[in-house]
Amino acid sequence: MSKIRAVTSVLILGTSTSVAAKAHLPATITYVAGVAAGIVYGMTVSAGFIGQSLLDAAKIATTSSKILPGAYFRISSPQTATVNQERIATGVKINTVAKFLVPGK
Repeated sequence: MSKIRAVTSVLILGTSTSVAAKAHLPATITYVAGVAAGIVYGMTVSAGFIGQSLLDAAKIATTSSKILPGAYFRISSPQTATVNQERIATGVKINTVAKFLVPGK
């Protein structure tokens, strides 16, 4: 006796196409802050914070909708939003002998 498995498929009737268009780069705000301190003679420790905000940047957003029990439909659409990027940098500089400096990050 063979088992028959039910298969469900979904047909999307409404589709849209978009034509590539010329666009401008988003406006950016860049900010930087840092400190350096001499801990002992010949050794310096440094830390920095670097950030950037892209204002009204275009991005692809993915959402999912439930169409049937246990079946989801994923939709990707273009959106604009502010995107923030932040980084922290640390480093050490050691003056070993005379004028020989060893940096590390």
